[in-house]
Amino acid sequence: MGLTGSIIIFLVIWWLILFIALPINIKTDSNKSNDFNGNDPGAPNNPQLLRKFIITTFISIILWSIIYVLLSDDGFLMYILKLFYINEIN
Repeated sequence: MGLTGSIIIFLVIWWLILFIALPINIKTDSNKSNDFNGNDPGAPNNPQLLRKFIITTFISIILWSIIYVLLSDDGFLMYILKLFYINEIN
């Protein structure tokens, strides 16, 4: 897997994990009635974005590392192919 493919796979994993993590632990004021005009009652009070970005990055690095080991040239999948299909490879 080349550099460009590695970066693209990491970014796709990062965005997927971010979209999974965004709705976790959200508290809103939807039950209260605010007197402020223009405020959405469903908007989160504290979305904790920095914390979610850090957690997303950590999980993405772990998942990307697993995928990189599996898909690298001498990775686990190539080991399995060489183990079971050694006659077809040579």
